[in-house]
Amino acid sequence: MAEQIVSSIAGKVADSLFDAARHELGYLFYYNDNIENLKKQAKKLADSKDNVQLKIESAKRNGEIILVDVQSWIAEADNISKKAEKSFEDEDKANKRCLKGWCINLGQRYRFSKEAEEHTLVIDQLQEVGKFESVSCPALPSGIISSSKVFYSGPFESRNSIKKKVMKALIDGDSVSIIGICGMGGVGKTTLVKEISQHVKEAKMYDGSCDGSCLSNP
Repeated sequence: MAEQIVSSIAGKVADSLFDAARHELGYLFYYNDNIENLKKQAKKLADSKDNVQLKIESAKRNGEIILVDVQSWIAEADNISKKAEKSFEDEDKANKRCLKGWCINLGQRYRFSKEAEEHTLVIDQLQEVGKFESVSCPALPSGIISSSKVFYSGPFESRNSIKKKVMKALIDGDSVSIIGICGMGGVGKTTLVKEISQHVKEAKMYDGSCDGSCLSNP
């Protein structure tokens, strides 16, 4: 019985080692495929970024507020594009030094192939995240821009942090006539407004009840 257990464990370990070795060797076998795939995906990302940038420029012309999520996506897209371009340049230089590929440096091929696969994975993820329904919040009414507060509700700032800022703006009511909470759909803007409304009622901050109409949820 003990021999069977040992044999089973040894077999699983051997399978795991074999799979790991096969994956590592794959970087050499699929070197050209990985490089070409990265080039294609990098081109698609560049096209997607250009499309998002056009939407951003159009929104700015209309005086709209660009979402923080979108700005972050643009920055990440620029970052991975620069890394991919650097990888292409290094690979091209290595091939030229190696008499246009006639002498094969396995270490370099492994590194470039692995980098290409890793960069492609990041680009694929960015492509999914970058399918924005909207890149901006509507502009606030022109007559009250100078006495307004706009807050962003998204993954870059906690709900409590946003809530504290809104409550402070409500306390400073003499200088603020409208409060806007902007963010992508589904991040919890409406829930946050309801929580603040309930807090305002309980604190009796106003003579009348605030049903949420005292806040703006674009």
